Amino acid sequence: MDKKRYTPYQRAITVRLKCVAKATKAVATAFHFGDTVTADWSTQNVCALCNGEEVFAANLTEAMAEKIDLEHTYTFKNVVLKDRKAFFNKSTDIYRSYNLPVGPDTAAQGRALFRPPSQRVQSNEASAVAEFVTLEGQITTVSGD
Repeated sequence: MDKKRYTPYQRAITVRLKCVAKATKAVATAFHFGDTVTADWSTQNVCALCNGEEVFAANLTEAMAEKIDLEHTYTFKNVVLKDRKAFFNKSTDIYRSYNLPVGPDTAAQGRALFRPPSQRVQSNEASAVAEFVTLEGQITTVSGD
């Protein structure tokens, strides 16, 4: 009897992940420089998936975006989780699964992947802050520095 030997590349990796954030991002595909600068725009579907402890960012195709709903848990077969990103391929299968409990802090991390929180600061304090900031006011001049 011939036994088939499996390598890590032939094994299907199965993991349960919950969608904690979902968004559609605008992406500039080309810039046109002239008297004014214009751009050609496209959209990209993204979501934040969580295994209960870590959050992974994922780009979704149109077909996958229709299958994955916010706050639902799915079983993914043939997915790669690396460097806080989830990578799908043509052989990735998605199945609806039972609920995966996710803490509020972990869910907030997922939402922050696409809409990072910002703190309000005065314009003279903006250069000292390393995170995202929100400035209010009116632009009077723009320098090329």
